[in-house]
Amino acid sequence: MTGRDYLRIWYVAQMGATVLFMVAILAREIMLQRPIRWLMAALLVAVLVGFLIELVQKKAPGWVSAINDWLQAICQPLALIMVWGIVSREIIQLLYLPARGILSLTVLYYFVMFAPFAGVVGARFGNVIARLILLFYWAILVVQFMNVAYPTSLPAPHFLKLGMTTGFFGTIAYLVMVTTLMRVWQLSWPGLTPHWHPDISAWVIIFLIVVDLIYTFLNANFVTASWHTPDLAMTMHALTAGIGEETIFRFGVLGVLLYALQNLKAKVPVAMIISAALFALAHLMNLAGQNLPITLLQMLSALGTGLFFACVYLYTGQLWLTMLMHFLIDWTGAAVDGTLVMTGKPSAGDWFFVAIQVLIDVVIFVWMLYGKRRHALERHSGRFVGDKQRFDYRLPNSNFH
Repeated sequence: MTGRDYLRIWYVAQMGATVLFMVAILAREIMLQRPIRWLMAALLVAVLVGFLIELVQKKAPGWVSAINDWLQAICQPLALIMVWGIVSREIIQLLYLPARGILSLTVLYYFVMFAPFAGVVGARFGNVIARLILLFYWAILVVQFMNVAYPTSLPAPHFLKLGMTTGFFGTIAYLVMVTTLMRVWQLSWPGLTPHWHPDISAWVIIFLIVVDLIYTFLNANFVTASWHTPDLAMTMHALTAGIGEETIFRFGVLGVLLYALQNLKAKVPVAMIISAALFALAHLMNLAGQNLPITLLQMLSALGTGLFFACVYLYTGQLWLTMLMHFLIDWTGAAVDGTLVMTGKPSAGDWFFVAIQVLIDVVIFVWMLYGKRRHALERHSGRFVGDKQRFDYRLPNSNFH
């Protein structure tokens, strides 16, 4: 049995338990005549269809399989979050068990809950557009919806509540989910230790780190601004942005693009540019709490930053480094401003500063495309993409065949 087989066993067991809980929850919601019963009923039908098809494992017509795959990709994560959030709340309220213990166990399981789903349902999607759409959709669900579905209003430690409401716990779960997706999509986890090679220069790495520190210093405006004491909520918000956005755009989106463009000679620069553009476009979501001019300024800055982080990631082969850089920029900026939301109207000086930043990022990007630096980018992109990147391990001395 391979790793994919173990993931499927976990997936079937988890979905079986989820369906049973959904039936019980739906019966209760119908009895209480709550509006949520309609959503729960629709989710139950969708998930039950997918669960039965998975158990039968019979080849269905192509169009039936395609519809079912999208149905499960959309509905199953939502069902998982809702069901286990409701179950956690009911256990605490009906059995009078301590919220601290139940929520701690709930959070620990939430971290890995989406791995079997990613290994089974996520593996069915090979189209690059479908993969990109689902990466964004699952990010919104896994990171943000925990705050809606889980019992954050019940008495519990401050750390647990903040972890759920800021999206920090959801970000960890999303990182685990995307790591699983990358493997079943034949991409790899970049690892935690550098892969040194003659094409890697310590001076280039130091230069990239210094540039990031300068950006961090200027973004926080340390010289003229007043420092707000960073609190836990601010730190968790910055960690959510740093870990979450690097997971989706550098690890996920850039990896998917490199795989899709692997036969293109200029795959590395093209993938880096597209991923940076998507990173910038994603900041349109900030219009929910910001005005248009400041959001456009932020998008322009994100375009350059996306190119810069892509250079750091592909040159060093280390995702944790871009996560740390991203976190420091957001954390110090929030510590100075007292908020992660940008306010006010951008001045001409703001536009000039961002234009200079983007110009520098573009120059660094072009510079990285030559000589040994380009070779390092190509080598790491090749390491991330390949037929060996899959769950093909076996347990040693296993009696299973």
